Amino acid sequence: MKNFYCIAIVFFIMTLHTNAEVKSYFGDVYSEKGTNFIYKGSIESGSKLAVKKNNCYDEAGNIIIKERTEYIENTCEIVNMHIQDLRTGKEEIIIDNGDTYTVRFKKNNQTEFKEKNIEKAPGTIHPTVLAMYMQQNMQKILTEKTVNVTLLLPNRLRTIDFQLIRQGIVTINNEQCFTVKLEPSSLLVKQFVNPIHFYVKKDDPSVLVKYEGIIAPTDLEGNSQSGHIIFSFN
Repeated sequence: MKNFYCIAIVFFIMTLHTNAEVKSYFGDVYSEKGTNFIYKGSIESGSKLAVKKNNCYDEAGNIIIKERTEYIENTCEIVNMHIQDLRTGKEEIIIDNGDTYTVRFKKNNQTEFKEKNIEKAPGTIHPTVLAMYMQQNMQKILTEKTVNVTLLLPNRLRTIDFQLIRQGIVTINNEQCFTVKLEPSSLLVKQFVNPIHFYVKKDDPSVLVKYEGIIAPTDLEGNSQSGHIIFSFN
């Protein structure tokens, strides 16, 4: 159960450094089991709506995971989202209906979609735009140390309350970075879910330097795995 929110949590983080209308980014992904991956994507932002496209590549250069997310820039609310694992057939979909979200999830090619309508509530986002939410609330995170966020998780067909917690300063690749920890708000859920750590530049907290935690690509047996990601932006 420790990985119940990992399906999209890693696709979140590339939205952090998005001041221009179009940004491209790269992520070098290092798994704990020695298999490496690469993220390549872009964020196109307009007056109200942003579109994030992200592909994950294996070591042979094959696309293994594709994502496309449309979201409202100033609230990070999802308009449409589709994440697909091309190896297993796993998919998650969110569609904004106005007052509700239609959430669909399929575990693999051998299973059918599960679907549920979930009522929209203020402050609810999907992990794929989590880093944008962090960027918008970074001053609050740095001054108040804790910011609450509710994540919509298609693989669970439900929402879960989390906390973004500012921690200490560390040095990564000669850069001083603030550490921000993401963990469940519930003491009970904390027992089953490992925290995730984001490292943002101290001099420019809009820049994500490193991520540590569950990564989206599974191992060859289909099991979730942890790792870290080093980012670069164009």
